[in-house]
Amino acid sequence: MITPRRRILAHLLRPTRGGAATVLIVFAALLSLAARAGFVGIPLALIVISWFLKYAYILFDHTVRGFDEPPTLDIRMVNPVDEQRPLAQVAIFGLIYAALNFVEHTLGQKHPIPSRGSGWR
Repeated sequence: MITPRRRILAHLLRPTRGGAATVLIVFAALLSLAARAGFVGIPLALIVISWFLKYAYILFDHTVRGFDEPPTLDIRMVNPVDEQRPLAQVAIFGLIYAALNFVEHTLGQKHPIPSRGSGWR
């Protein structure tokens, strides 16, 4: 019988198998190159982070659907207008930040509202 701990471990080890490990290594090398390039490397870093988030969402979709092997990176995954979920998530976080900032300035800091950081003030 497979225990829940082994099931979770199998899902956590999924990104280390097959093409997913190669994708992670290439992304890490590209991010390292972008960091060493300084100001000029910012566009490369943004592009690679976008690709990584898109791949992470697709890997999550494959895991939820029960596929055993991780997906291979294809041209649709690196298309900047194809997958918009990571951009939508950043927009949602930005709206939450703006709403909390508005409430904090409207009510003041004496009221117990969630802070923009982590936890409560």
